[in-house]
Amino acid sequence: MKFKAAHLVSMNLDELELRLEVIREQMALIKASGEIAPPKTWIVRYQVKKASGKIYYYYRLLEATEKRSASGSIQGKVKLYLGNEESQSDLDCKAASERRNQLKVLQRRYDKLIAQYQNVLMSKGSSSREEKVDRDRIAVDGIDECDRS
Repeated sequence: MKFKAAHLVSMNLDELELRLEVIREQMALIKASGEIAPPKTWIVRYQVKKASGKIYYYYRLLEATEKRSASGSIQGKVKLYLGNEESQSDLDCKAASERRNQLKVLQRRYDKLIAQYQNVLMSKGSSSREEKVDRDRIAVDGIDECDRS
């Protein structure tokens, strides 16, 4: 579901509420489907060359640190060794990272819709629905503790 600003302006409050509810349900389903990767983490592949000349690839989960390299790139510390590409821990971590990324996308959509919803409310001068928006915002924040990085 991609929304353009012009289309959002023409939506009425009921349409916005419905879309917000759909996004909340999608977020809840993703959260219920398994573990969510922590924020500011990523998977890296590294290689090990054996004396025989054979090269093996392994994966690690890195977590961002406050340090930066001389070139300015973010440095990470090893949070978890994941093993090779077929290992269950590597597959689980990749799935958790994908769920985290999906939640981030949904959260951005949700935030845009909330802003649009509040703009429509302000233009109509409604106060009872504004309270509902605040309660909904708190509910989503409670679900989505790791996706704002």
